[in-house]
Amino acid sequence: MDECPRLEFIIILTHMRQIIVDKSIQRKRIVYKSNTSLIFDYFMMYFLAWILPIISVKVIFFSARQKFSLLELLFVLIDLWLIISLYFMNKLVVSKGKTPNENRDAIMLVLEDQYPDIVFTSGNPNLIRGKKKVGYLREQIINIILDESNVCINILNTYRGEGFSFFHGLINYFKSKNLARNFRLAMPTNNNLT
Repeated sequence: MDECPRLEFIIILTHMRQIIVDKSIQRKRIVYKSNTSLIFDYFMMYFLAWILPIISVKVIFFSARQKFSLLELLFVLIDLWLIISLYFMNKLVVSKGKTPNENRDAIMLVLEDQYPDIVFTSGNPNLIRGKKKVGYLREQIINIILDESNVCINILNTYRGEGFSFFHGLINYFKSKNLARNFRLAMPTNNNLT
């Protein structure tokens, strides 16, 4: 039998935040091992994402003026963007595959084609990760979780090494969807089977 064993509880550390693979698969979201840095990052993200709408509502609806200004509209759009991106930041895009080995081979071909400048590490049979610099103090992390016949994909931007950038959540979700589409196209077909 050529399949990878299914591990029930795996925590991986490759100079990035630790991912709890089985909980991530179950929740269809990246789940990290909790520590004070992670709690602080989440607190700051949610605080920022929810305090801005409160300020915008106060400015817009409790002002003496009757008309919306362009600046107020801009604040509302930014608020919506932040909340939507926060939701999609850790979301996994799940794509059906075949066997774990075929999935690993196909996703590695796609990753090498789309991200030739990233070295992907695979410390266990269920997780593939890679990161690259995409700006000043900013990195992009590509997480691939292999689960039996599924491939789960998440792309995430960070600041200061580990601090999450939820501004890019929606954009990275669409990048993950594109990676999943390319994975499905790279999967070998079963045309020679009768």
